[in-house]
Amino acid sequence: MATISIAGNTLIGCLGVGSFTGIGTAMSLAQRTANSLTQTLSQLRGKVNVAAQAADVSAASAGSSRALAREERKEGAISLAYKKLDRLLSDAAHVDNQAAGAVEQLKKDFYKQYGYLKPECEKSRREKIKDVIKGAWDGLCEFGSAVANFVCDAYEWCKEHLDVILKAIAVVVLLVVSVVLLATGVGGILAAACWGCIFGIVFGFVSGGVESVRNGGSFWEGAIDGALKGGIQGAITGAIFGGIGALGQFFGSSMQFSANALQFLHHASQISGGISVVMSGFDVLAMMDQIIDPSHNPIAELNNALHENNLYNVFQTGVAVIATFTGGAYQSMNNKEFAAQQHAIEEGKKDYRNLYEEHSGVKSQEGKPFTKTVKDTAVEENMRRNNGVLRDDTTGERIYRSSKGNQKGVTPPSNEAQFDHRYPRAKGGKSGYENLQIISRDNNCRKSDSLGFSDYHKSYNDHVVPKTNNFGYHSGVFGGIESLIRSTAH
Repeated sequence: MATISIAGNTLIGCLGVGSFTGIGTAMSLAQRTANSLTQTLSQLRGKVNVAAQAADVSAASAGSSRALAREERKEGAISLAYKKLDRLLSDAAHVDNQAAGAVEQLKKDFYKQYGYLKPECEKSRREKIKDVIKGAWDGLCEFGSAVANFVCDAYEWCKEHLDVILKAIAVVVLLVVSVVLLATGVGGILAAACWGCIFGIVFGFVSGGVESVRNGGSFWEGAIDGALKGGIQGAITGAIFGGIGALGQFFGSSMQFSANALQFLHHASQISGGISVVMSGFDVLAMMDQIIDPSHNPIAELNNALHENNLYNVFQTGVAVIATFTGGAYQSMNNKEFAAQQHAIEEGKKDYRNLYEEHSGVKSQEGKPFTKTVKDTAVEENMRRNNGVLRDDTTGERIYRSSKGNQKGVTPPSNEAQFDHRYPRAKGGKSGYENLQIISRDNNCRKSDSLGFSDYHKSYNDHVVPKTNNFGYHSGVFGGIESLIRSTAH
């Protein structure tokens, strides 16, 4: 829309589709030209009049007068036209200014109601800053509204699933407590309960979720419910089987040691533990079969059919009990014997020269055999050191002194006690207490005339009483927990 202003006879305007500047300039130039021409003719007329006075130039004077009159008429016409045009443009500018004011007011009213439609090019700096602040505030409000909606939705979801949340928290607490207790090094019944809880949570989580899906329910709800039940049942079952193992350990520590008994307990725990692991492994395989293909699971169907037989369930639990008990007994007896052997080895390093204090009359001679007094007193000292048991001074093995002595045609047992010269008699070894060691016949034969024992002896600990991890005990606890959880889950 035009904004027009007139200053004197100079027209300056802008109408959006054109400009009055050229018109005003042209009119001003025409007016100046006419004025200049009139002035020039007036000067010429004056000169002609002067000349007319000097000579008779009437004809020329008459012509110039006519020309001057014509130019004066033109000047008057141009001046009149300029004045009228100037008035017309002034009126148009006035009307245009009024229209522009009305349009501006309409724009203000419109943008006041629909400010968001106002283009950026027409906004002031203040309005732009205001828009930035308003945009930031609106964004903050939207974020707050989104957070509030999320909190409300979460609250409603928590209300709807409160029981599942509480069960999940309980499962996490059980798991964390079990892991922390095991990390601190607890043992015995408490350790078995912790392991039972952990295994029960894992097994119950998977089996509960699968069972829930098979029944048309939610996997997570069934899994959380199964994990909680499995964790509690696992902890209780683990404690029970830990108690069975502890009872076996008490039995093993209190019974009289026997190599045959130790071997029996070892084999019994290994066999029963292996059977328990196989049966429990088949249960886990059946569970995996249900997860992989819920619609077709022949392994799971076979396993379910087996567990429908009470005899099978009793056998599985019984095997786990036997593995746990015999494993505990073997572990206790093995550890007890192992400790006794280590003690005997340490005592054997001291030799028997302390006996000279009580038997000062004993003479130590080179290349001579040990006397009966030296042998008898050394046996008594050995048994005193080892709590009444005669043991090999180099391996800690239980050895036995034959009451009948060597018999012709009869091979002595490998664990017969024999009196050996530490430094061989054939090489000048003496027959005193300082050169005596009591070892088994088997070790003495291997030693022969050697100077040392470390390169030839067979460690009794490595071959008869191995210091192994107790497979039977752990597999029994595992199998017992698994069988009880599975039976309660179905």
